[in-house]
Amino acid sequence: MKLQALRLHGFKSFADRTELRFHDGLTAIVGPNGCGKSNISDAVRWVLGEQKASAIRSSRMDEAIFQGTTDGRRVNRAEVELVVSNEEGACGVPYDPVEIRRTVFRDGGYELQIFDAAQAEAVATVAAASSDLGRLPPSKRAASVITQEVRQPTL
Repeated sequence: MKLQALRLHGFKSFADRTELRFHDGLTAIVGPNGCGKSNISDAVRWVLGEQKASAIRSSRMDEAIFQGTTDGRRVNRAEVELVVSNEEGACGVPYDPVEIRRTVFRDGGYELQIFDAAQAEAVATVAAASSDLGRLPPSKRAASVITQEVRQPTL
């Protein structure tokens, strides 16, 4: 399984749609202090199901949503998409590549979707705001979402 792309929109400092493509070999992200380098690693953790706001350097999950600046207004949701190759079937679904998308809304609801990226078709969706998952404490939601929708590869 290889990371192919990361797409961000409204996540932390990424107000506009941004796509990072990862090619074979080494990929380095460089830049001055405060330009958002750490927000990229936060986005990867978050899209894979991180539920502790402190793990992505926030005190609340809604702080992951772009808050606005003097030049740009705030947005109402944050979305991160992770595209991975699934040539060996390590993701537990018969699609290659696989796209995992997580969206959080300012009202506290969120969605986690798994896509057959080649067909742009959702194969699994968890909408926590409209299910019992949204009413569970965060530690229980993480376990529910991860075990139901994202299968961990065995090493």
